[in-house]
Amino acid sequence: MTKKNAISLCDLEKDQNALIVAIIAGHKSAKRLADLGLTPNTPIKILRKTIFCGPMEVQVRGMNLVLGKGVAAKVLVKKS
Repeated sequence: MTKKNAISLCDLEKDQNALIVAIIAGHKSAKRLADLGLTPNTPIKILRKTIFCGPMEVQVRGMNLVLGKGVAAKVLVKKS
């Protein structure tokens, strides 16, 4: 799957699983997300989500993380 066919993490619904395709961010932001375990080819699950892509809770690599709208929008995924 290419970045062109990927969707934003914001587009997923609660309880959906996906695979991270890419992180579209600057160097510092991309490094911070990688430090949190958000890297390409990593499975991710939406645990909780607010309306309008506000903060969302995700599970990645056995950890629960809360991501804000701006950060979640930078994570491109493929539904699984």
